[in-house]
Amino acid sequence: MSGPQVSAADVETLWTGDWEPSLSLQPQGRLEWQEPARSTRQVLARGPFNVGDFTRVLREAQILDNRAIDATGAAVVLPYGVALMERFRHLVRAAYEDAGLAEHEYPHTVPLSVAEPTREVVDLHDRLLLVGTDTDLAQGKPRLVLTPTGEMVIYSHWSRAVSGRGDLPIRMYQRARYFRPVRGGRHGGRGVFHTTEHDDVFEFHCAHADRAAQQQDLRRLRDMVAGLIGRFHVPVVWSTRPPWTNRAEVADLAVAADAPLPLGATGQIACLYDQGTRFSRPYRIGFREQGAFHLSQQLAGYTSRRMLMAHLMLGLHGRQQLFIHPDLAPVQVLILVRAQASSPQGGSALARGLAGSGVLVREVVCESAGALTKARREWQPRGVPVMVQLFEPRTAGEQWKAVIRRADTGEECTVHCGDPLEVSAELRALLADLGSAFTAGAWEFARSRLVPATASDLPEVLAQRLVAVCGLSVSEEAVREVAALRRGEVLGFCRTGRSQPCVVTGKPVETVAFVSPRM
Repeated sequence: MSGPQVSAADVETLWTGDWEPSLSLQPQGRLEWQEPARSTRQVLARGPFNVGDFTRVLREAQILDNRAIDATGAAVVLPYGVALMERFRHLVRAAYEDAGLAEHEYPHTVPLSVAEPTREVVDLHDRLLLVGTDTDLAQGKPRLVLTPTGEMVIYSHWSRAVSGRGDLPIRMYQRARYFRPVRGGRHGGRGVFHTTEHDDVFEFHCAHADRAAQQQDLRRLRDMVAGLIGRFHVPVVWSTRPPWTNRAEVADLAVAADAPLPLGATGQIACLYDQGTRFSRPYRIGFREQGAFHLSQQLAGYTSRRMLMAHLMLGLHGRQQLFIHPDLAPVQVLILVRAQASSPQGGSALARGLAGSGVLVREVVCESAGALTKARREWQPRGVPVMVQLFEPRTAGEQWKAVIRRADTGEECTVHCGDPLEVSAELRALLADLGSAFTAGAWEFARSRLVPATASDLPEVLAQRLVAVCGLSVSEEAVREVAALRRGEVLGFCRTGRSQPCVVTGKPVETVAFVSPRM
């Protein structure tokens, strides 16, 4: 097989230079907010945002605990984290199903022979986790292997399932769990993004009878993935990966989505691969027609739990505590009712009214002031967009009191009403305001991270751990010269149609590169 080849003509036109959506920040709600007492706020450690801050907040929020198991990246997903993951999975599955992809399930352990055809494409040395007894491993005869990615078991299945043109196209996806050896070095301490087990990798694979149909599907699925990322309110840059510093052997071209993160690096949260016949050839996936064997034209791609982690990180950055966008929160409105268990009618009516309008609501009845304080302390770190403390009237003629708290700023508002249902419209408007605030904040942060760079200031921009946007020729020499600065790497290229000097050669180019440290 020849070495990686790519030219400016192969690079997609993805970058327009205008990287900010149209956002309406005019609040819909009419509540008057006040700063709460400082004692009720959870304060982050001083200094730059770091992984320690992030994992501590996730632990306190009952999302995951990375201290329970002494293995790099291993974590226990806690109850509220399970609910959050289920919300994530629901949204991803809905997008995939709407795109016409059908879900399959494949085993995590397969015979080692299933991996053999992959060796014709990828060097698997030291990249597999083998399964066997002590005797098996001592004799060098492991029985099984944990699937490092989905390709080898899926394409082994397809090699038996495709026998004629009528068996194509195949358009499927699976919720995968990847197993890869974890090494030390520069990724140490970043276990949220680098683990031996990668769960919630929603990968899709498609096989077509001809190139035209495959290319059309590739564009359609990129639009699907872009729309899904938009639903998670995570700003990303899309670019064509340089083959010389990536796993070029798995695809003719790879187009990836990278999210700028508060850690001073970017994280790849999605990617699409134009595989052509790279895997259909060794696995013999295709059909015979008119005396010739036609290999299927294939594509693949994925979105992963990293998208959720990026969302949580953006919701925490620059705030005193976690803040989850209402679109993703498993509980959008939490109602803590200070009432006797036998008479929380007002709280239940408000919960039913909100639920009837599509709001994800949780009601907790607290029979004492101490129980209410405990529930508030338990739930406050979780980033629930809206918390309502509802106090029933204690005497005849007294009104209900609702203390409404917003997660983005921690501000509170007190409302007195004859019926708790009176605040339901304001709570729905508040959810819309909070959604706009999250999205605007995420884009403001990400836009501040992308900085145009020239040959003279590129090292300085990278030293500040920003994402440099610079003219760069599509060549291995240029990519490696930028990498030699040891401040980051070329994430990918975009063709702009506008000429500017290459930061390496000085010659005019119509392609820009995104350069950044990468998780």
